[in-house]
Amino acid sequence: MTGRNRAVPFTVDTDLDLGRAATPWIRAHGAEVSIRGGAVPHTLSEIEAEGPTWQCAGNRVLIAFPWGVRFLVEGGERILYTAPGCWT
Repeated sequence: MTGRNRAVPFTVDTDLDLGRAATPWIRAHGAEVSIRGGAVPHTLSEIEAEGPTWQCAGNRVLIAFPWGVRFLVEGGERILYTAPGCWT
């Protein structure tokens, strides 16, 4: 699958506006990766590795920025995000 002469590495179903550049990747149904706003934990249990802004536990990666934005990537197929003023 290509879009504007670029290979599309995976397709995305999202509730975010990713801009026109991401249009070739966006699918309403049947996408390989789902990106949704929701409840993202502040920390993971059973942490296997971590750094100043991230933690890994099994197939989960938590990325937390100091200004409050957090992402939880699960199995490379699901990304949850939260930001100040959004979900808690």
